[in-house]
Amino acid sequence: SGMLIKNAIVLIDEVNAQGASGKDTFTAIVDSGASRLRPVAMAAITTSLGMTPLLGDAFFVAMAVTISFGLGFATILTMVVVPVLYAIFFRAKYVRPGDPDDPSSPVDRQAVTIDMSVPEQGSVDPPAADSPATDSASVEPEPGDTEG
Repeated sequence: SGMLIKNAIVLIDEVNAQGASGKDTFTAIVDSGASRLRPVAMAAITTSLGMTPLLGDAFFVAMAVTISFGLGFATILTMVVVPVLYAIFFRAKYVRPGDPDDPSSPVDRQAVTIDMSVPEQGSVDPPAADSPATDSASVEPEPGDTEG
């Protein structure tokens, strides 16, 4: 149980540190979980592997199995339940990238205006000076083409 408590404390400390660096709460929770998954899993795996020699001993097999499966379950609790409870208690909201509420969105939603007006009938903008002319008079028909 000491490993479980230590891993949960380190995970929550990492979430708080990333939140203090300017990330929103949900992103801090996800990034902290991703960065702490390997160390937490490696600690549980190495301890479980350390119990494998005890699996051959009649006196210690029950203890070895209990510790190994307990650490596996505690790792799942640490990496799934602790972040979920943190998100619930601190009311972390998921914001899709590109939403107006996304603080990391590079676009200022209020400054962007798009002209969606339809031009009047018969008004056509002339081609730009640097673009090649594409009117039908300047295009020569290939031999064998017939106009219909």
